[in-house]
Amino acid sequence: MSFYQISDLEQLTGIKAHTIRIWEKRYNLIEPHRSETNIRFYDDQQLIKILNVSTLINQGFKISIISRLSLAEIEKKISSISLNENIATNDIFVNDLTIAMLELNEINFEKCISNAILKFGVFDAMVTVIYPFLNKVGLLWNINKVMPFQEHFASNLIKQKLHSLIENLPHKKSKFTYLLFLPENEYHEIGLLFSNYILRAKGIRTVYLGQNIPYQNIETAIHEINPTHLVTLIISNLSIEFFNQNNIFKLIQAKNIKCLVAGRIDLLAPFEKKYPITILKSPSSL
Repeated sequence: MSFYQISDLEQLTGIKAHTIRIWEKRYNLIEPHRSETNIRFYDDQQLIKILNVSTLINQGFKISIISRLSLAEIEKKISSISLNENIATNDIFVNDLTIAMLELNEINFEKCISNAILKFGVFDAMVTVIYPFLNKVGLLWNINKVMPFQEHFASNLIKQKLHSLIENLPHKKSKFTYLLFLPENEYHEIGLLFSNYILRAKGIRTVYLGQNIPYQNIETAIHEINPTHLVTLIISNLSIEFFNQNNIFKLIQAKNIKCLVAGRIDLLAPFEKKYPITILKSPSSL
């Protein structure tokens, strides 16, 4: 179980700390724990409750009404909203995914992703739901309130969904071939999988190598496949060292391959001046 300061709740739920305190005093919505020095703090279940209350508030429910509901009644209302594609919003889906991750509830997590895709379509569900959810996971990670197994639980389910969506796309002949990979020591694969989905959905042939690929494998694949484009992500400084040591950009320059790179703009900018690469600032740039 994790514990949160009231500033953490404000950041994660969008509800001002002052408002949370009012709800505590006026409506007894939640009762904070107290440290030995009388500093209030909150647990996972209280965070989940505030996330659910935030969802109901955004749907027009009054706090005076919500405060009289039991936890089961709140969850029932949340469930009915999430299943109603006419009123469910991206914020509701993000909150639902966060709660499902904290509870390690695989059924609810998968159902939430499926409902978001049904409402928004794959592309918009990724951009307006999954990425904001991952940003929220990043906030939790930065304040040490999410455990590695929880983050892995969520990211693996998202990757499974993307793999399933990609497998259902037909293979088509294309004048372009895109080679997708992550260099050694890069493991954040969701963005690369989403890129693969976008390209395949456009009828473009892709060859997907995945994460943590050694240079020799990339070099061999380039010589054997003769791709027209490379797609990769650079997140860490280790990736920059990888590209510098192995001269991948020089190889693609010699073979006249277009290279599309996403990730850390600050790390990529120097390469854009020296080599024929294009920095992808959003998925729609593909």
